[in-house]
Amino acid sequence: MLKYCESTQTELIGDILMLYSLYHLPKEYHLKLFELISRILIPDSPLLVNISESPQESVEENWLGEEGVTMFWSCFSKEYYISELKQLGFTLRETYEEVQLFDNTPETHWYLLFTKNEKKFVK
Repeated sequence: MLKYCESTQTELIGDILMLYSLYHLPKEYHLKLFELISRILIPDSPLLVNISESPQESVEENWLGEEGVTMFWSCFSKEYYISELKQLGFTLRETYEEVQLFDNTPETHWYLLFTKNEKKFVK
């Protein structure tokens, strides 16, 4: 997704839906991805992203038994994403908490709905 966002023209995309995808990107790229999304998203357009409840960082090598396949599990706190996206010119519109059972263990995910603010021009 980083390469796609880097190659996409400014204010071209009308909305972005990121479900169960952000935490498969190493943490070091999360902010860069949101910076790129801020550039390519049309003002007033929605961005919906879901995240894990707890900050985490782990890597599984040879994921699902596949040699050379690496799976990342990474997430900052909900407060971090809200703060960083506000600084990038997004407005938080809604949050939703969902709890699901995974291997009989409750897992909490947050859905964060933002809209990109109008473009600010510097004189």
